[in-house]
Amino acid sequence: ETVAVGKTGLVLQYLENVSGKAVRVLRTPQGEWRATPIALPAKGVLKIASAGGGTDDAMLSFESLTSPLTLYYASASTNGAVEQIFTTPAAYEATDVVVEQRFATSTDGTRIPYFVMGRKSVLARGNAPTVQYAYGGFLAATLPVYYEDPSRPQHGALAGGVEVELLELQPPRLHHGVWRGELEDGAPGHRLAGAGFADDAHGLAAVDADV
Repeated sequence: ETVAVGKTGLVLQYLENVSGKAVRVLRTPQGEWRATPIALPAKGVLKIASAGGGTDDAMLSFESLTSPLTLYYASASTNGAVEQIFTTPAAYEATDVVVEQRFATSTDGTRIPYFVMGRKSVLARGNAPTVQYAYGGFLAATLPVYYEDPSRPQHGALAGGVEVELLELQPPRLHHGVWRGELEDGAPGHRLAGAGFADDAHGLAAVDADV
């Protein structure tokens, strides 16, 4: 999603199954490009806050459904040290909340990523009120951000329920690319987009029969 040009290499930020990743890319003396992952938290949203300017160091931000927005300094030194330098205040207590990324299998074989969020005791017990939340397509996935507004269903998980987020609702066969017209009323993809939502629910029921 984002490329920053450093002094001797690149910093790339991208999505993998709707989860943020970042790598540092350098060219070897043999002329080959080699990517090295930047060790940042998983299952959340990454953004490049600052990079370049005559250095290979970078600052990146991270947030997730349970982690407030935090700024990290990624050194370009050989040990690849990553240091947390700032974090915003927590809006809620989430020390006992679990976020898991799972995959449902669509009717056409596509693996559809989704997140399950709930308190440890609730997920272990099962049989809890569950909200399934999704957004539809246009290559604009709803990312697993920390706090957007009080209407986001993640707050139900904090109150003792379970939240399931299917973050990119679109026809399963177009999970890695969708033309806008495919999701319009009457278009073939309009019906299939709902199939992705149903496949997610069926996969959740198969794993967590009591939820």
